[in-house]
Amino acid sequence: IKAKGARLAVPGIVDLSELAEASRGVAKVVLQGVQDMLLRVALQIARDDFEDRRERQRQGIDLAKSAGLYRGRKPNAKVHEQIIAFKSGGCSI
Repeated sequence: IKAKGARLAVPGIVDLSELAEASRGVAKVVLQGVQDMLLRVALQIARDDFEDRRERQRQGIDLAKSAGLYRGRKPNAKVHEQIIAFKSGGCSI
């Protein structure tokens, strides 16, 4: 992806890529390294946040189940009908 020139811009994270492109030598290498590090940190923070939310959700579901309050997702008749229509039409899901 990088070889094709694609870049990932994360709001709130400093973008040093334009500055790195304008630089030469060691400064360019350092700026690219810092930019890669900032991106990795942002991605790791996002992943940790996702995992924390999933864990808290699981804990809440377990607590609700133990109290007999958890009922799960309500059935969606429209989606069920669509699945039946696709299956009868020969489509796979």
